[in-house]
Amino acid sequence: MRISVFAIFIFLFNLKAFSQNENSTCDKLNGLLEQGKYKAAYRLLVVNGEYSCGNYRYAQVLKWNGRYDEALSILQGEVGTKVDELKDELENLLGIKKKSDLYAINALERLDSVSSLIFLVIDAPVLVRQKEYVSSVFPRKETKSKPVMETKGVKTGYYSLINAEFKRRENNHRLQLGPACIGEDSTLYYTALYQSPLSSSGFHDDFGIYHWDGENHSLLSWINDKATYVHPSISNDNWLIFSSNREGGYGGMDLWKMNLEALQGEPINLGSEVNSEYDEVFPAQAGDSLYFVSNDPNRSLGGYDVLLSYSGATDNPGRPLNSVSDDFNPYTINDELAYLNTDRLYPDSLDIVVKVKPFKSRLLFDLIHGEVSNANLAPGDTVELLDSEGNLLDYTFVNGDGRFTFSSVKGLENYSISFGEEKVEKGDRIFLYDKNYALMEQLTVDDSGQARFELLTPEDYSLDKVVNEDESVLSVDIAGLLVGSGGKSNNGVEIFLQDAQGTTIARAFTNESGKFVFEQVKPDEAYSFTSAVVDMNSEIRIFNQDGEVIEKIAPGKNGEYVYIRLKETDKIITITNESNVQVKVKEKEIFNLPAIYFDLDKAALNNKSEAILGKLISVLNDNPHVSILLSGHTDSKGDAEYNLQLSRQRIKSVQSYLLNNGIKPNRISAEGYGETQLVNNCSDGVDCTEKEHAKNRRIEVQFYGNERP
Repeated sequence: MRISVFAIFIFLFNLKAFSQNENSTCDKLNGLLEQGKYKAAYRLLVVNGEYSCGNYRYAQVLKWNGRYDEALSILQGEVGTKVDELKDELENLLGIKKKSDLYAINALERLDSVSSLIFLVIDAPVLVRQKEYVSSVFPRKETKSKPVMETKGVKTGYYSLINAEFKRRENNHRLQLGPACIGEDSTLYYTALYQSPLSSSGFHDDFGIYHWDGENHSLLSWINDKATYVHPSISNDNWLIFSSNREGGYGGMDLWKMNLEALQGEPINLGSEVNSEYDEVFPAQAGDSLYFVSNDPNRSLGGYDVLLSYSGATDNPGRPLNSVSDDFNPYTINDELAYLNTDRLYPDSLDIVVKVKPFKSRLLFDLIHGEVSNANLAPGDTVELLDSEGNLLDYTFVNGDGRFTFSSVKGLENYSISFGEEKVEKGDRIFLYDKNYALMEQLTVDDSGQARFELLTPEDYSLDKVVNEDESVLSVDIAGLLVGSGGKSNNGVEIFLQDAQGTTIARAFTNESGKFVFEQVKPDEAYSFTSAVVDMNSEIRIFNQDGEVIEKIAPGKNGEYVYIRLKETDKIITITNESNVQVKVKEKEIFNLPAIYFDLDKAALNNKSEAILGKLISVLNDNPHVSILLSGHTDSKGDAEYNLQLSRQRIKSVQSYLLNNGIKPNRISAEGYGETQLVNNCSDGVDCTEKEHAKNRRIEVQFYGNERP
């Protein structure tokens, strides 16, 4: 074969361009991760291909987006020190202890280009609102514009104080205010930073804690060094708890306490159970417990997290209270956590106030997967999850398969999903799946471009949706084997099955040999398999009922294995099933009639069996162009001749039931085979479980065209 020099040049040029594009994507990814823009990093990979920078990098991005289970599945089969360290980190994150009570997060209000900080709470929150950025002290954020005050239910004296402080700012003082609290004697303790060109100002050079008794305000007398003092909070036993990097701590910012009655002497460190070498800030008392914020990576999901100290122990309450973003400034009312600041909802890291409401852990969905039928959506398009009032709860992105995922969603609430203007059309369908990819909801987009739904509890969706819940008389089993590079087997790999329309209909795991089975799925002309582990040198082998390999499938460019179940050479029959859905089957294809049971050593049908046969009658009535062949089978227990006669009696009971319900004799043929056609090796003398024997006790049906078989 002759290959021109020009062709070689074009090939090398395209290869170089591909390599440069891949490097460019990974360079951008590294930049976004360095800036802490984790969702933007995930979007970049979604648009350019999740695995474009390798499995390890993709798993890291999933980790930083709080999707730990998915990250671990990506690393299946990966080896190396870095991989092992990441796996250990993911296991640790998954193992962060959760209390029996969790927390729902709802935005206080939807804000555009405005961030909010709870300054103090008396009867209702007082918001210090600042355009662009908020001065939260820790984590530090630069203040770029003048604060605007909003008050609700605030005593006039405090409001006058706040106005006076802002006025002072205009008189050659630079002022920043932070969190505050109020003592039993109505004294206000607040965080502030005063800087003045006047040497006689007497103000602390860094953030300090000031108090105001209704007439005068001043720095607490015992703050006399150059350290930072922020975030005052009052405990139930009348101690002032605050954060400081003063000497004698464990490193970074520590939590300390001072007796409010004396306010003299030296502050007391809260100890190693609370403090670490990192920053511990924003204390908030709740009864005998203490909420506080830490960026200790050994206790954090990422960034700053809210921790809870009680009875000598400290826990991370986990998601959804915390996230991989900064979650800080907890505020309690009536000894319960009530408000929180977070920057998780907006890509430009704006802080907003969210309401916090406790609920039982059994209501929490770890992951909810979604899939949309609209082909106009492109990889990277935004998907928003809204509450019943239209507040933004979370957002994610559509990937290349039209799928998306939300994590830590509370049950027993009303939600809506939005894709933005003109991205979806009225009537488009959205499918929601639980973390095991069992179908939960089928939604329809309304006039407003949103799909609304109500979640139940995870337990309400716990039925195994991989099998046909209606026990259809027309379903197929698909058995396969995933073989990796070099012929090695893949154990514990998730395999997803999509129908010809691209809708995910089932999920399975490979066993230690790499085998998997999809049981009782809807017959279709073609299917595709996808897996979290993408190996372009792997293959999937499909088996028939006798365990013979009938097809070997290599992955396509998108990592999908396409299985054409019905070939052009097959004689195909179109049948309307009992759910009024048209399916295509091969002539003589064998289907199991589910749940056809007989009492021990008897041939009479029970009520449940009659209900199943009622579905077969419906199929035959709706499809007068088909006839059937019924076959009955037993297990190998007992005498072979007895089993043969028993199977013939049972299959005759089935045939008689169909005839007595109006099916014409020329459309039914029936035969009993006893134990002569076992579907496994459970023959005489073989030790098998009851479940294995039960697979052989079955009624099968084959469909034919108009001619009687």
